Amino acid sequence: MSQCIKCDKKAIDNADYCEECQEKAFSRIGGVLYLPAISLVLSVVMLGVSVFSTARLLLDNYSVLPAIITNMLSFELIGFFLLHILAIYTAFCFFTKRKKLPHLYISLIVCNLLFCLADMYLGYYYLDTRIDYESARPVIRSVVSACIWIPYFLVSKRVKGTFIH
Repeated sequence: MSQCIKCDKKAIDNADYCEECQEKAFSRIGGVLYLPAISLVLSVVMLGVSVFSTARLLLDNYSVLPAIITNMLSFELIGFFLLHILAIYTAFCFFTKRKKLPHLYISLIVCNLLFCLADMYLGYYYLDTRIDYESARPVIRSVVSACIWIPYFLVSKRVKGTFIH
């Protein structure tokens, strides 16, 4: 029989807390979940900046840019905008602890990865840019993020306790 690490009552099987203490511990965002929280806030800000700067670049230079460049910038603008909307909604669901958050967060990670891959491929195919470490860095970062956070959001007791139960 194990005891709760907070109050010395009988702990739930395979857990560190009793029923009451576990409910309190999971009622707020804590532990490793601070990292996705920070990441979401930064994503909302950075995607907003990307939308603004891409729109400004496109609008200020639309008449002088070749069609292929305006098409690429338009693709990026739409992608940044859609990711920004998804990031805002995901952040809202994260901080209001909605049940659908784990699937939304995973969707955001996957959409970001797909956008980075498509952007890199389109640059390679249409603009003849080389695929080197510098151009592949966003894809690598997205793959690493997906490898860490998708399994975490699928199996973590902290995620289940905070967002699902």
